[in-house]
Amino acid sequence: MPCCGRRRPGKVANDPAGRVQQDLYLVEIEGMSVVVFELDIGAAKTFHGPVTHIRYRFGGRRKVGRVDKRDLRTGDPKNPGLLEMRRGKKSAFREREPQQSSE
Repeated sequence: MPCCGRRRPGKVANDPAGRVQQDLYLVEIEGMSVVVFELDIGAAKTFHGPVTHIRYRFGGRRKVGRVDKRDLRTGDPKNPGLLEMRRGKKSAFREREPQQSSE
């Protein structure tokens, strides 16, 4: 059954396939990197990728997500990459180590 008019099937909370999908989501794919949001804010906030202009949502319950590697670092203090964003002395994001396969 579509959810919210977006023609996507709704997720079932106890669906084992949903858990597998979530695990696959956290594995790096080509051109993407997994980051962890380090700041403690109550609600999700939108961050814009400085290079790709993709919108990323982090905060609240959403602490881990996949982002385009081009948005990680820019070297430009006026338009910082996600890993260069800070609140005071604390970094807003850190890059998650790639998960090793269990083969």
